[in-house]
Amino acid sequence: MTLPSLSEGDRLEFWLRALARRGMDTAGAAAPASRCRLGPGPTGQVRGNSGLFIQDNYEIQILDSHGVEKMTPGDCAGIYGQRPADKNVSKPPGQWQRYHITFRAPRFDAAGKKTANARITVDWNGARVHDDVELDGPCPGGVGERPDAGLLRLQDHGNPVRFRNLW
Repeated sequence: MTLPSLSEGDRLEFWLRALARRGMDTAGAAAPASRCRLGPGPTGQVRGNSGLFIQDNYEIQILDSHGVEKMTPGDCAGIYGQRPADKNVSKPPGQWQRYHITFRAPRFDAAGKKTANARITVDWNGARVHDDVELDGPCPGGVGERPDAGLLRLQDHGNPVRFRNLW
């Protein structure tokens, strides 16, 4: 599936509507990529907190984790609530972070029974931090796995986060 591109200055609402019309291809794979810049702020979950939900179920955490020594599933590039990034390659606040995600949707048979789990690979700032990880179910906040296509959505917690070059 080809996703529309969002460049800095484009209207996010237009891009999100285009994605909603297309949905996610559950028969194939999607490779969303994006850049985001986190603003300065306090520490923890109120520091540039956002996320990228794939199929409205699997969240890649976006959070200012610069300088964090022991990564958790709630830190940047973590599979939220499930698995931390293998290493911390976070840039300081104000610098653009880059993500490239390869995702394979879960598989379902004709009766709607899941036959294979979703899989995900995440490159963050040029480093592989998740390599073909099997996802046995949705992340916290997911809507639940199902055979039909889900959406790609950006999560908002009201923190200063900017996105550009989403494709």
